[in-house]
Amino acid sequence: MLSLFQQSREVNVQEIADHLGVGTRSANGLIKKWIEQNFIQIENPSKKTRTYTLDSNREQIILGRDDRKTDR
Repeated sequence: MLSLFQQSREVNVQEIADHLGVGTRSANGLIKKWIEQNFIQIENPSKKTRTYTLDSNREQIILGRDDRKTDR
């Protein structure tokens, strides 16, 4: 899964399903568990175009991304 998030910051259920080689129904079940475990979070809550990202804390740790702006 991490390689999917390395390729794209936001992913949808179809991309997760394709990446894992499962159907969208199975992917939705996994997504629900991952949200409960704070592994991923809903980025865009729209029903038709819902997308997910890694939880911000995990994203920073796992991918080394930090999108916060710093003052200079």
